Amino acid sequence: MNIFYKLFIFTLALKNLEASCISSKTYDLTFYIESSTSNILTCDGRSPVNAALTWPINGPPILVSIWDVPTNEYAYHCTMTEYFFIPAAAVSVLIDTFADNFITMKLNDVDVSVIAYSDLTFQLNKEAISYVVPGLNKLYIDVYNSAGPGYFGFRIKIEAKFGVS
Repeated sequence: MNIFYKLFIFTLALKNLEASCISSKTYDLTFYIESSTSNILTCDGRSPVNAALTWPINGPPILVSIWDVPTNEYAYHCTMTEYFFIPAAAVSVLIDTFADNFITMKLNDVDVSVIAYSDLTFQLNKEAISYVVPGLNKLYIDVYNSAGPGYFGFRIKIEAKFGVS
């Protein structure tokens, strides 16, 4: 057979195969879970309440500061549990937290951020990809105010790749 004839048949077969293949697309998905007044807090055995905006935070990070009441000068502690869904495989998970005074943040029951200082303290851009899974995830926060203004805030930035065939 002529080499050009073989090349023609091969090219035709390759074009037919290419036309029958389904191309897939990948999309980047970025979303945030942040402190807000829609968070539900339970403090010192009292009934759960929507979080209240508290003291303004001067300087980075720009995060919403919350507590169970707008102003607090008493020593007590609050907890918060929130569930969120990641629809695809995460490629990056970054956490920002701050608290006055003490905070423990858990993702899926594993400590990912612990602040144990007696003053307003920030923890920025902490990598937490190994603590989340595609699907349903659990965020748990336990925060304690020892004296003076009490408040905390958080942001979880999740970047995922979402493939469609």
